[in-house]
Amino acid sequence: MKINTKLAEGKWVNYNEKVKFKIRAFPTDELKLLTDEFTPNQVIGKIMCEYSVMDWEGFEDEDDKKYICNDDNKSYLLNYYDEISNFLIIEVRNLKNVEPRTVKKTSKK
Repeated sequence: MKINTKLAEGKWVNYNEKVKFKIRAFPTDELKLLTDEFTPNQVIGKIMCEYSVMDWEGFEDEDDKKYICNDDNKSYLLNYYDEISNFLIIEVRNLKNVEPRTVKKTSKK
């Protein structure tokens, strides 16, 4: 198995033809600190806003000005655009090659 030693450096992922995000995986040891202090939804928001979303390209505001990637704009985007938020959560999980959990069915006798 190959180990990706560059997970913290980030990777560009395309959302669509115009928009792309630079994201990075979140260190698992930091997750424990957050789960002690915040609800699950708050944890995801903090991970995405403060760590995983590093940059983006392709956003403009209503005045056609570049919508820069900063903490306030990340928070707004992730809170009001569920489709983008869900896309980013999946992409960040994929960076760490996290497999979805499966439940094995047991036969009833």
